[in-house]
Amino acid sequence: MNDVAFIIFGIEIKWYAIILTASMVVALVLLVYLMSRRKDEFSADDALEVFLFTIPLAVIFARLGFVVPRMNFPPTWDDIAEIFAIRDGGLTIVVGLFGGALGILLYCLLRKKSFFRVVDLIIPCLLIAQALGRWGNFVNQELYGLEITDPKFQFFPIAVFIDADGAWHCANFIYEAAANFIAFLVIMFVMRKYGNKLKVGAISVGYLIWYGILRGTLEFVKIDQLKWGNVRAVQLICYIFAMIGIVIFILLETGVIKLETEEMKRRHFSRYKDPEVMSTNERFDVTRERVITSDIIDNADNGGGEDVNEQ
Repeated sequence: MNDVAFIIFGIEIKWYAIILTASMVVALVLLVYLMSRRKDEFSADDALEVFLFTIPLAVIFARLGFVVPRMNFPPTWDDIAEIFAIRDGGLTIVVGLFGGALGILLYCLLRKKSFFRVVDLIIPCLLIAQALGRWGNFVNQELYGLEITDPKFQFFPIAVFIDADGAWHCANFIYEAAANFIAFLVIMFVMRKYGNKLKVGAISVGYLIWYGILRGTLEFVKIDQLKWGNVRAVQLICYIFAMIGIVIFILLETGVIKLETEEMKRRHFSRYKDPEVMSTNERFDVTRERVITSDIIDNADNGGGEDVNEQ
């Protein structure tokens, strides 16, 4: 399979790079849409800033997560150079998530935003980006699973033919892509129908559980695994995160813990303390998370249908 899409000025532009870039653009467009809908909290500019903080760190961490565990120790110059050969493929998404989280944290600290409110909006963008980006593994012929010897199952998308060894293998990348796309649709439905009822951080923790179980389970049929002795390292990490996520989700839903304090919430909406942001007939109700205008208040006082206390 030819992994080169075209050549410009002698530089090979690979399908892997095109697919990953396209998936990031789709994620950015979706984030702009989601943040624009939350106009009392975010704007399209916020989406671009989050993107610029998050993507570079996520890619760097994901590349390091793939290369560093496979290095010789002490590393050679060739090992170090491999870190920058990102066009050859090889990103460990599990490690990349830490880089992305660090980027979001830096953005939130700089812009005084609530960390989990931002992450909750990024999760569906992350899922659609993962679903699309996994097709880069297809053109690079990587992230496949055990060999499939039964001819009845030697067809796409159940299996993928790997040129390097001339055999059919489990198409792990398509399994993960399809599962994440379904999760994306589910979360978008939940956000639209129950968005106002969800606790801050619930979607973020739900993703931690989902991806931990999904990726950990796929490790059973994956080859070229990173191992610590006889233990599948990535699988162990994923299942630990999933279990932690389940505990946090139960504590969150039962009210034992909160992932956002009142102070964090007030800081998140602090821009509404700026007189240049609010007009003279507006105030922001932090409890209700909405802008209240004098027209709405007057309408409520006169028996109108708008309730300023409506959640």
